[in-house]
Amino acid sequence: MKFGRCKGAGSSWCIWAGSPSAAPPTNPGWRWSEHVGPLVGAERCTVEHVGLVLAGTAAVSFDDRIIALRTGELFHIPAVPHDSWVVGGEPYVSLHFLGADHYAR
Repeated sequence: MKFGRCKGAGSSWCIWAGSPSAAPPTNPGWRWSEHVGPLVGAERCTVEHVGLVLAGTAAVSFDDRIIALRTGELFHIPAVPHDSWVVGGEPYVSLHFLGADHYAR
């Protein structure tokens, strides 16, 4: 098991285990393209994600649409370029079953 700071996730911590899962909380105002992209040299994320939203709301934008991820929802984000950001004034927390092992690396 590996434990360390998530790039671009402020003061939050991630856990990477043998089975990839992580819960990197992100605070209001966080946006992947602003807080992670510059650290990894990319404008948008291209990692596939499968997970469960534990708290808060996030938006994910693709070339042709924007989707909302809300508390209690399972999600699948395909490995196509996308951006994401926290919606509203509450931190966003998600548990990733796929994609966490490649998050911000």
